Amino acid sequence: MASVVLHNQNLSADLKTFTAVAHEEAESSTFMADLLAGKLSAAEFVRLQEQAWLFYSALEKAAHALADTERAGKIIDPRLDRAAALERDLTYLHGLGEGETGDWRERVVPLPATAAYVERLHRVYESLDEPRLVAHHYVRYLGDMSGGQVIATMMARHYGIAWEGLSFYRFAGIEKLKPYKDAYRANLNAMNFSEDERGVLLEEAAYAFVLNMNVFADLGRDA
Repeated sequence: MASVVLHNQNLSADLKTFTAVAHEEAESSTFMADLLAGKLSAAEFVRLQEQAWLFYSALEKAAHALADTERAGKIIDPRLDRAAALERDLTYLHGLGEGETGDWRERVVPLPATAAYVERLHRVYESLDEPRLVAHHYVRYLGDMSGGQVIATMMARHYGIAWEGLSFYRFAGIEKLKPYKDAYRANLNAMNFSEDERGVLLEEAAYAFVLNMNVFADLGRDA
């Protein structure tokens, strides 16, 4: 990453710059491109959300554990939590399928890439690692408040998924997303990390995109 120009105290700008390549690669994964183009099926979207439920549950366990810390606590907000919304969506979506019985949670099996993602987040939780938690938090939630809104529209358009199955993409407790995202970035910039911690944070954010790409790749192999 020697060619990347960073901006000293502007952590939000550094995150955007440092993760730009990995971010673009994740967005252009074959699975996500096909899903957004309407080439797959509603069932593939359900599979994606099942895996997301697993890693969001792990992320939010770590976030709640660090909610009162001086630095990471600046961005941890229960209004961002997505695991409960995913549970509502998946309960609704599984209820539409013929022959579905029992609790869908018992039938969700983590893909190998998802298991690795969850394990990484569990290590963040166990070590109460603020820089790495901030990295994963940034990658997931800013993405959900930005490109995630487009995904919801495409899922409704291409696969006829009702809004009752897309509450994951609605942040009911946040009135306007743009000002919220601006405040989130300002809170990032206000965090006092050492140079070494900052390097760990940036590397972990790039790695978070890799973990996401690996999940997409696993999903694509079975699509």
